[in-house]
Amino acid sequence: MPIPYVSFTEVDTGISALQPRVKNRIGIVGEFSRGPANIPTYITGYTDFAQRYGSDIAQGSLAFQAAYDQLIPENANFALVRVLGRGQSAKGSAIFLTGTTTKEVTLTLTLTFIGEVTEVTSNIYAQIVSSGTYTGTRIGRYHFKVTSVTANVATVKYTLKEITDGSSIDWDTVTTSISVDLAADAGLVKDIEDGVKLAFGVTGQTDDIELDLNDTFTVRVNSYSYPISLDKGLVVEQVLNIIIQEISGRGVIGAVTKNNNEDGFIFELDNGLEGRLGNRYKYNFVLDDNTAGLSVTPNTPTSMNGGLDGPRQSFRDFYNTEGEAVLRLQAVTEGIWGDGLEVSITSIEADRFRLLIQDTNASKFNPPLESESYILDFKSTDNNGELTQLRTSKYLRGFFLPKFNAVTSGTNNFAARLLNTLPTRLAPADTAIVDTDDPRHPSYFGSSKLRAIPLENGFDGPVITDEDYIQALRAFETFPVHIVMCAGRYDSFNVQTSLISHCERASELEGLRVGILTAPPNLTVERLRSEMLGIDSQRAIKVAGWCSYAGQPNAPAFAIPAAAFYAGKLSGTPYFASPSAVGLVGPVLGLVDVDTRGLSKKSLDLFEEAGYEILGLDPARLSYTFFTGRTTSKSPNWSKVYYRRTFDFVRQDLFLLLQDYKSRPHTQLLRAQIASSINNYFNELVRRAEIVNFKQAVIDGSNNSFDTYYANQLNVSISFLPLAAADFINVTLLRDNASGEIVFGG
Repeated sequence: MPIPYVSFTEVDTGISALQPRVKNRIGIVGEFSRGPANIPTYITGYTDFAQRYGSDIAQGSLAFQAAYDQLIPENANFALVRVLGRGQSAKGSAIFLTGTTTKEVTLTLTLTFIGEVTEVTSNIYAQIVSSGTYTGTRIGRYHFKVTSVTANVATVKYTLKEITDGSSIDWDTVTTSISVDLAADAGLVKDIEDGVKLAFGVTGQTDDIELDLNDTFTVRVNSYSYPISLDKGLVVEQVLNIIIQEISGRGVIGAVTKNNNEDGFIFELDNGLEGRLGNRYKYNFVLDDNTAGLSVTPNTPTSMNGGLDGPRQSFRDFYNTEGEAVLRLQAVTEGIWGDGLEVSITSIEADRFRLLIQDTNASKFNPPLESESYILDFKSTDNNGELTQLRTSKYLRGFFLPKFNAVTSGTNNFAARLLNTLPTRLAPADTAIVDTDDPRHPSYFGSSKLRAIPLENGFDGPVITDEDYIQALRAFETFPVHIVMCAGRYDSFNVQTSLISHCERASELEGLRVGILTAPPNLTVERLRSEMLGIDSQRAIKVAGWCSYAGQPNAPAFAIPAAAFYAGKLSGTPYFASPSAVGLVGPVLGLVDVDTRGLSKKSLDLFEEAGYEILGLDPARLSYTFFTGRTTSKSPNWSKVYYRRTFDFVRQDLFLLLQDYKSRPHTQLLRAQIASSINNYFNELVRRAEIVNFKQAVIDGSNNSFDTYYANQLNVSISFLPLAAADFINVTLLRDNASGEIVFGG
């Protein structure tokens, strides 16, 4: 049974059902220079926005600024989603070449993986040869250690430890090894075992390979086998259904779906394995009997593909004088913007240091972003090792690494003496380094070496696609927003229709909403109807016009859509009025020019007939205004935005009002109480001149039968008349030609 709820039905004429007063929160999905990736956040004001997302000329930022300019600051209410390309899991596929199984047979999917060289203790440059295929059956990690360096030849021992093996390695008992000629073997392939192949250094390098005594590193290897039993007499469709049921969500496998031709399937790695590293997985299919009437490819190891790294935060690690990692500074949000942060560390006491943070791109923002300075120590951390003093920073967060790593590993133990150390180095000291400008040189430490150190490794993720916008929209599905737009995707029909569907699916609980669509720039009357094909919704407003913005002097001309200004103007307009009521809501602010400025009345009429809202210059007032008050709906009942919003406000108000009565005993007293509350609510709307009139709520036997009573339903019928706009004011002028006495004046 569903949970108790309050639901509504709208009827264009006659009896209508109720719904509520929403807040006018604007939700913007767009591209910003910084900010949290692909998750919604509330914005408390312009300063909050500028610090978290950046007030520059990125499309999302311009949209926010244009909308904000239309509002009284205390009434500005925003939620933002910064769109970045999302990480993708690697995929594989299978094709069945023949038809029906003639006997019982077992089909086995094998997945193998050779990871990258990790957990390196020194400046080793080693890599897995990309053509390598793991042929072993165990899941674990190869551990390597340089146990001797004699006559410029390094002996590198190795052993495979399974994942469940928690014992330490006794290297004296390890007998498997490879030899590496530090002068001659650069770039050469070294066979380990089970298909694992390593190469040290780079082919053609003139320096010796860097392998020092006691250097260690590891390589992860995986092998997974998924046998699937198939009965006799199965056609391909049945085989596919069995496979999808058997392997979906098992082990490292995520989603499994049929391909478009339905003669095979596509599978992907689990979401936790997304990224380019997933492309190292290889897979193949094996039948235990090739005479069973079934044939499947690939049957030789084949690389998975399509894995893409998602956005990541810039960071930098710092070490104490002894070379122990003690501090990580990490950009507060994802993206390459963090690589523009520079930090300077100055020791001021035995256990305290000053941190200066500067953004090298600060001047690109209007207003510019200011630098920050903090006095820090490692004793002021939370349970996870995060430095509490940096939680107010708009730029980065800090972590005391000994504590952070101990918590992450589950040991929760670290050397207490490290609480009293300082970050003084960029890398552990290496006595073999003679270049004094190398951070590994023993003398390279102290405050003079930690000036203007840039953070590194930030990444914006893959190229942004329509699907990234659509996924970002979904982040608003359970987030209360009411006016939604996708800044920067005016040319995507998929994004526009997804925005409309998003708004049409929303309920009172999450907030009823309308979507603001952007028409393309320089839209001509000849293209009006073609640009509107497939769009017809009372919850969508398509706005024509591209503007030059006054708030950002560096913004290109006509770079911001009128839809952004419209979102702000709609938010600040009473729900029962149109943004085109310029005498009530005022002109559009903050723009210099718009590409629809010089349209004639005939052209404006054509825009209205095609279903557009349009921003232009009002010749009577010499100010910019919106003209039509339209939605994209072709129905006269819902073609005006104030009709849609009036019903939304009423629905959401009543949704909240009726929560107090939900699940109470269904008595005559309850009916009377609900009717009284609803009638009082509508009386107040009439008194405030927000609707024309209404009829008393009906809750009686005419709309509540025996069956509905015992179905735990209570039906309420209400009819009200929303306000209409005086869009056309017709004046009749008569010339008085009557004879008689001449009287001057009125």
